[in-house]
Amino acid sequence: MRETQGNARRDVARGEGFPGRPGGGRARERLDPRSERGSIPEWVMLLVMGIGIVMALWAVVQPDIIGIVSDALGKLRG
Repeated sequence: MRETQGNARRDVARGEGFPGRPGGGRARERLDPRSERGSIPEWVMLLVMGIGIVMALWAVVQPDIIGIVSDALGKLRG
């Protein structure tokens, strides 16, 4: 029992936290820039997919949007 308490204290002192709790055991991992290696390609893929979805939706609804805006501007002009 005493050995495990000593290990837990040592882990906390090193910034590793408590492995069973949220964020526990990951303090060093969060500070390590190598742990974020995959994040840039993931964000690029999400950005490209988002742009693709917006472009696809725009192609479908563009005529309706043009009609709505033209009608609104026509009513404003009189």
